[in-house]
Amino acid sequence: MNSYDPTGLATGSFSTTFSDGNCSMTQTTTPGHTFGNPGGPDGGGYQAANTSWSSPVCFNSAYMDPLYNTNHPAPPPASLKDLPVAANPDDTTSCKVKAEFSAVDNSQAQGDGALYSEHGRYSIRGGTMGTVAVKHGFLNLSVSQMRQYGNQITITPDDGGLIADFGGPSGGSFTISDYGDKNIDNAAGTRFDLYRFDSHADALKFGKRAFNTTIKFPNKSGAKCPS
Repeated sequence: MNSYDPTGLATGSFSTTFSDGNCSMTQTTTPGHTFGNPGGPDGGGYQAANTSWSSPVCFNSAYMDPLYNTNHPAPPPASLKDLPVAANPDDTTSCKVKAEFSAVDNSQAQGDGALYSEHGRYSIRGGTMGTVAVKHGFLNLSVSQMRQYGNQITITPDDGGLIADFGGPSGGSFTISDYGDKNIDNAAGTRFDLYRFDSHADALKFGKRAFNTTIKFPNKSGAKCPS
C-alpha cells in the first residue's frame, strides 16, 4: 500500500543482502509513495517504487582484504562470483597483496628482456629504471598480453619511501618490463625484481623485503588478481 508522507520521504523501505561467500551486495527497495500535499495549493506528486543495489564488496581469498567495486550496474549478475574485484570508474581493477621485492642494480640484467620485440606491434624494453620483472603467467596474462599492457600495469608498494632510501627507484609506483629468472618464478606468493638500485652495495643492503602492495591493471587486459 502506498503511504502519504508529508515530509516527502519514503516509508517502509527494506533491504536484503545477498552473498556467495566471496562477494556480497545489498538490495534496497523503496515502495511507491506520495509527497507533498496533492490536494493543497502547493501541489504534490507520486514517487514510483524504486529498487537499487549497493556496490558489491569482494574479498581477496589469499589475504581477505576488502576490495570495493564501485562501478557495477544493477541488477547484478546471476552469480556474485562473476563480479570483477575492485572495478573502478576508470575501468581498472586494483588488487591488494603482500609482495616481496628483490633489488637489481645497474650491473645486472643487461639484456633487452623477454618483453622486447624488435618487429612486433608491442614491445617493452626490459630492466629500465622504475620497472619490475614478474613471474611467467603473472595476472594470468600471456607474453603477448604482457607486451601490450605491461607498461599500463602499476605496482605500488606501501614502503614508506624505504626503497628510495636504499638507493632504489623513487616515485612510488612501478610498471612491468620483463620476466624474472627462476628465483622469481619459483618464489612462493607474489614477488618482483625491482630495477634499478644505484649500486651493487645498495642492492645487497636492500636484499629482499615484503610490503603490502597494490596492483592496478586495465580491465580490457583480461588480467586477474593474484590468488
